[in-house]
Amino acid sequence: YLENDVIELSSEKYNIVGKSKEEIIKNALKTMKSKAKNEKLVSAIPNSVKLESVTVDNDTALINFSSEYDDMTKSEEMYCRSAVIKTVTGIYFVDKAEIFVDGKPLLKTNGEPLGAMSGDDIIIGDTIEAEPITSVKVITLYFASPTILGLIMRKEE
Repeated sequence: YLENDVIELSSEKYNIVGKSKEEIIKNALKTMKSKAKNEKLVSAIPNSVKLESVTVDNDTALINFSSEYDDMTKSEEMYCRSAVIKTVTGIYFVDKAEIFVDGKPLLKTNGEPLGAMSGDDIIIGDTIEAEPITSVKVITLYFASPTILGLIMRKEE
């Protein structure tokens, strides 16, 4: 989640279930778009952005969002991408995640595909570290703030 009154990314813990790897990831991303337990947090994934599909190739999650993903500002996209990658790679069977938009790879500013990223590839600040997850049902979710000015991690039990 993003905090609405500070410039940091924050997280909450949820139990995520599913009958397949793809369903677990879909449910995690769906939960990221839901209302946070903490009223000061808002989703890092805009309501307009829809999850089109999720596939798992070995240890890499391939996440395909709708074309509305491209409507985000650069800072909104950075927080959204960071939250998605950190959340999904917090699931024990996912080492990397790659984001697609309308079936096409997410691109760097130079036009090259961004490619699959691990949670360690997300460098937002010194304080953001996903907790090691040992269960399919326990993951850390990351969300965004309406101000989109920075990131913070909050651990809630």
